Amino acid sequence: VVEVDGTTITAAAGVISAVGGSGGALTQIAQQVFLSNGTVSINFAAIPQTFSNLILVVSGRTGSANDGDLVNVQINGDTASHYQYSQISADELLAFFSGTGNGGFTAIAPIGAITGSSSTAGYSGTIVATFGGYAGTAFFKSAVCQSSDHVSGRPFIRSTAWAWASTAAITSMQIGNASSGNSFTGVAGTTITLYGQL
Repeated sequence: VVEVDGTTITAAAGVISAVGGSGGALTQIAQQVFLSNGTVSINFAAIPQTFSNLILVVSGRTGSANDGDLVNVQINGDTASHYQYSQISADELLAFFSGTGNGGFTAIAPIGAITGSSSTAGYSGTIVATFGGYAGTAFFKSAVCQSSDHVSGRPFIRSTAWAWASTAAITSMQIGNASSGNSFTGVAGTTITLYGQL
């Protein structure tokens, strides 16, 4: 189906995919919508190089048996240890820190967390990750990420600094949750949307 704004919508295996179209200050590039519970491979490929920033929004719940389930991003098919992150997580009772530590690298790094299936029914989580200067080739790529999820009956906030040690322009993005590796296990109603920002 092609919408009036140019969006192409397809449905397969219980997942709706939408590519293209525009929405005000942001232009939707790609989207996955879970119509039912399931595990899928989400790879947003052929990302246009015409924007200043990319904004990835993940909203909903994972089907994994966690309270807060980390969501990871790999770029351009790079599965080597070229990623770094530092994350501060907190609620009203405690705060803790995690990351790759002391300049270390990992093969996969989280941008935040959303609520998992072990959490109280009805609660969801949201991640907003902004990848600045994604189309440039002068610098390593970085993202600033904010997320909220529900852990042990309480809302949790996470702030994450994310980096990919490559000067290559970002042309594709693989999104997975920590419990499913490079795939994403989502529940019905979960959406993963990539926007371009001028």
